[in-house]
Amino acid sequence: MWLVKDPQGFAESFVSDKPIRKYKYKDKAGRPLHDTLLVEQLAVANPWVKKVYDRMSGYVHLSASHMHNALSASESGERGRFQMAIGKSDEYPDSSWRELIACFRHITLLLRQRMKGYVEYKNEMIAGRSSQTRKP
Repeated sequence: MWLVKDPQGFAESFVSDKPIRKYKYKDKAGRPLHDTLLVEQLAVANPWVKKVYDRMSGYVHLSASHMHNALSASESGERGRFQMAIGKSDEYPDSSWRELIACFRHITLLLRQRMKGYVEYKNEMIAGRSSQTRKP
């Protein structure tokens, strides 16, 4: 929220459950708010976010990630033969699920931190002190 000139307007747009891109918000430097910019900004203090975003965005859009996870070498062992599996079972180790949960938890904590900053901003605005340039 501190990236935009009008944090209140941005917050109202965000909670209205309409796509942010519809509102054509820009950061203070005039760049449109989009995934890449937001990830870039978040990664300044949390470098791991970029890697997670890059890997996970492949699952949102049809990509090689889908194919790599659905295909495996054929059990027959014949060179060049693959098998495809789509279903309820998976071959991911339990540790990968724990890592996924840890990432979601950390992202949730980052969101909580930003929301606390917004509450502080709102309280300052109510008290008559403008602090739009301060980072939450």
